[in-house]
Amino acid sequence: MTQVETVLAQAGDLPRLTDIGGEDVLWAQADHLVTSPMWFRAAEIVLEEWDSLDHPDQAAAFINRALTTTANPGIAGDILDLLVEHPGYLQHAANQLNSLALERSRHYDTVLEAELAGIFLEAALRLALPGTTKRYGLLDRLVDPQAPTAPTTYARRTVRALATAYEQWHEEDLLTALGTFTGTAVHADALYELAMCHLADALNAPDRPTLLQEFESAQELLQQAVEADEDRPDATAFLAAITAALAFDSGSTEDLNTATEQLRRSLTEHAIWLKGTRTHWRAGRYDTEAAWYGLSISLEQANTHLDQPLTRWPGETIQHILATYTAHRSVRLQPTSAAPGLQVLVAPRIEDAFVRREGLRLHLRALLTEAPDEWDPDAAHQLLQAVDELLDDPASGDPGKAPQAATYPELAAAVGSHVLAGLPTQMLEALEGKLTDSDMALAARLPIAQQQIFHEVVDILKDCPDFKHPAVRSDFIRLITMTIRFLDNRTNRARAHHTQRFSYLFAPNPGESCRWRTPSRKTFRTTSTATWRMSTSN
Repeated sequence: MTQVETVLAQAGDLPRLTDIGGEDVLWAQADHLVTSPMWFRAAEIVLEEWDSLDHPDQAAAFINRALTTTANPGIAGDILDLLVEHPGYLQHAANQLNSLALERSRHYDTVLEAELAGIFLEAALRLALPGTTKRYGLLDRLVDPQAPTAPTTYARRTVRALATAYEQWHEEDLLTALGTFTGTAVHADALYELAMCHLADALNAPDRPTLLQEFESAQELLQQAVEADEDRPDATAFLAAITAALAFDSGSTEDLNTATEQLRRSLTEHAIWLKGTRTHWRAGRYDTEAAWYGLSISLEQANTHLDQPLTRWPGETIQHILATYTAHRSVRLQPTSAAPGLQVLVAPRIEDAFVRREGLRLHLRALLTEAPDEWDPDAAHQLLQAVDELLDDPASGDPGKAPQAATYPELAAAVGSHVLAGLPTQMLEALEGKLTDSDMALAARLPIAQQQIFHEVVDILKDCPDFKHPAVRSDFIRLITMTIRFLDNRTNRARAHHTQRFSYLFAPNPGESCRWRTPSRKTFRTTSTATWRMSTSN
């Protein structure tokens, strides 16, 4: 063992280049070190100090030569974990590493070779996923017709790589190749990964029929995976998650609760099973399982409130529904800019429930005015905007001319008679009462005499088409109320609060003439003719 190897073999913290004599000493012994059991320690040192190297090309060449000959799967896996995410190394040798990995993935005759081949195949995939290297050579290796008959260690890694690649690129050849592993030693793994591919397609489905079709395919494959291998809590968890989503769509409370309980149990088992065995490059899959669990809880909570009358909905219900409405974003494997996915299943029932309750807009706006700190204000306002768009007919043009009102016949015109047709009379009356009560809330605070004037004005306006629109009605009610209060304020203040200029506003004092006092010449000049005529006519 050379002096450099002795330093590399020491226990404790990783040595530095200066500890082994510097960079030149390392390159002088490179031919010997590439075959040494301690080569990986030298590789870790140069990767750690990459930015200060004088010859990074030599460092990359040294690591690649060692990887070409190493026969230790553990060491190869650890070094490849560092390399595929090391920007300095990849800048100099990404394509060389890709070629090396693809070449070593071709040799899997023995159990040891199969283990190494699978590790190198995953490294090539991890280079291609972010676009560091081209994917075409990788795709050719993934669809290798001999892979299903390879040793189990290589076949299982190939199955997982095929599914991950399909979720990223959606190439049909990958799905076909994945299907050839069914009936082999990795039958259960192949069924599970096929189900994940169909689930990925479902979450990015452009329409409801496609979503349901992909869900059905995923359910069937997951069920087969459970039957093939009972120790598959991952398959059981996803099976329960799909059942929960479909139960929410159909409004089946019992099925939703049962599926959610099963999902809890399966995810607990899976968490124990994964303890200490997670691979960070597949963290997106594990995070998706957790997101499904969160979604099922949101669906379960929202489901209990969607069919209640609006006026009885507590504030926390709105939080559950907001979380559910946007939950499709958290269970996607693709970016949020992709197809709508799960929203085509979850959103309609929530939106329909909102549309059936015209007064919810008033309720929701009131809640948003003083929302708790933990609320997501952006999501809440997006939801409010979506509800507004559903309730407001874009073809109506000027809201003041739209044939809409806060009473039941006109409410049908606002949200669609087909939506209200199935509602019980009690709910319709509650809706009408809610809208009317919201209009009359301001008038209720007026004195009785002013309330009488208010109601007289409203009775005159109630048949006016403009006044029937909820937005116009709400604004005009405020205007009427403010006008009544203003006139009361101006006509009932004490005479002492005003100069002689405003004496025409008050009744004559005892003994005074019934004729109004004539304002001064200055006052007359500053008073409009219309105002003077109005005051003398009174």
